[in-house]
Amino acid sequence: MLEFILHLVVSALLLLVVAKIVDGVEVDGFVAAVFAAAVLGLANAFLAPIVAFMALPVNILTFGLLWWLIRWVINALMMWLTSAVVTGFKVANFSAAFWMNGLRICASASYQSEDACQLLPSQVWMRLFTGPM
Repeated sequence: MLEFILHLVVSALLLLVVAKIVDGVEVDGFVAAVFAAAVLGLANAFLAPIVAFMALPVNILTFGLLWWLIRWVINALMMWLTSAVVTGFKVANFSAAFWMNGLRICASASYQSEDACQLLPSQVWMRLFTGPM
């Protein structure tokens, strides 16, 4: 349960930080970011696999060479859908969702590892902004 709460808080913080960087994305506050992170997690858990299955013919036609781009577009679509559902989280267009998703992926990739819950809060912040220790 602690790991889930930590992941939710870190995802909300990432949404807040990335929203400051990308034009066309607005987050009204931390509570809106937490709700957006929760809805985004649910969308990625339940809807993204369905959309990925529907994109399977494109993966087959490209011999899987563009799987990363297709997944990035699917994640951006989930973020755009989240902005339609959550009040206080606004994504102006698909381009903003696309670039916001890319920055969020880069930031969270350096955070997510097996020992994330065993880190001190100061180490989590260092890992978020500097990469793995």
